[in-house]
Amino acid sequence: MARSILIVDDESEIAEFLAMGFEGYNFEATVANSVADAEAKIIERKFDIILSDIRMPQKDGVELLKWVRKRDKVYPIMLMMTGYSVYSEEEMIALGASAVITKPLSLESLIEIIDKFVPEIAS
Repeated sequence: MARSILIVDDESEIAEFLAMGFEGYNFEATVANSVADAEAKIIERKFDIILSDIRMPQKDGVELLKWVRKRDKVYPIMLMMTGYSVYSEEEMIALGASAVITKPLSLESLIEIIDKFVPEIAS
């Protein structure tokens, strides 16, 4: 069974590129291009992992993190991506992020981080 991941990024090219990459590593990848889109998808189904950009228009990834943690204190695993943010890594961890990842990043390094939190599910 594949692990499910929701990729949240307002830059659709980046989100689609990551989704294709994750699918090559036996993930079921879903893309959301805004926090509102992500919230709707989270209401529809459960994900093992949410990988969210922090800086986005309207609502940012930290607002998504807070919304998710109000629904569930532990799951899904929340990974936050940033190139620059007004939030510190410590603040995001305190709000419930499992890890904060700095851009640019490689897909392989993302997989290594995810494997620490959600081991590959045997078929």
